This record gives sequence, structure tokens and C-alpha cells, in this order.
Amino acid sequence: MVQAVSRLYDGFETVSGNTHRSFAHGKDIHPEAFEEYLAPVPENERDDMVKAYHKLLNSDNDEIRVNAAKAWSKWE
Repeated sequence: MVQAVSRLYDGFETVSGNTHRSFAHGKDIHPEAFEEYLAPVPENERDDMVKAYHKLLNSDNDEIRVNAAKAWSKWE
């Protein structure tokens, strides 16, 4: 699963400026779920969520990778 999400990042690389908006489209409808999506990402890295998740999903720490994959896939 982690590799699949990591590959997903490559597809968004050229549009990363618009990525946060496209992944935030449901935050008003599902605010609690959106908070869970944000939780693994440090506040200072939330301007580009795909880039932030790419970093988390490629972490050397298994727990960070698994938690990020779960949060990403739950929101997606």
C-alpha cells in the first residue's frame, strides 16, 4: 500500500500547487475525517500535503509509514 501511495505522488508532482485544494475538497463535509488526514503531517508541512505524505510514506520508521498510509487511504 505504501508503494502505491508513493507512486501516486509522482502523478501529482507537476500540479503540487493545486494538490492541497483537491485533497481538501471534503473537509467541510467530513471535518473529523479531514483532521485525521492532517494529523500525521506537521503543521509547517501542510502547504503541500502530497509532498508531506511522500516524505512520511518513505520514512525509515515503520510506524510513521504505516500511520501515514492508514490516514491517507482512509481520507482518499
